[in-house]
Amino acid sequence: MRCVRLTLTLFVVFFLCAPFSAFGQKETGQISGRITDALSGDPLGSVNVFLSGTTRGAFTAPDGRYLLAEVPPGHYQIVASRVDRVVGAGTIDLRSGERVTWNCVLGPRELRSQEVEIIGWLYQFYIADRKDVVMAR
Repeated sequence: MRCVRLTLTLFVVFFLCAPFSAFGQKETGQISGRITDALSGDPLGSVNVFLSGTTRGAFTAPDGRYLLAEVPPGHYQIVASRVDRVVGAGTIDLRSGERVTWNCVLGPRELRSQEVEIIGWLYQFYIADRKDVVMAR
């Protein structure tokens, strides 16, 4: 009898409290898409896709696809960037429970650098009377 009473009490408490736990939660949305190369149309991996002014972002997979999950509703500027590509940007209005697709095409960017000089030293020292061992640092 005691077990039945406990089960009944837990059942009633669960159904009375369940609607209130979901009441305060804000529903989120998703942003997904594909990033491709402007010249060849091939997918681009390792592209950083992020919502400007937030901490939300993702990298594209080798097939160029990305997913930003559990994004709160709002108006966002989305940015796609990679070191060797021109930056792509757009705006998105995301509503509760909505799934938005944002695809982007990135063109190549010329990378210029200055001359790089590499200097190295070779140190020779002896280990346990073995003069044939040379170690570089």
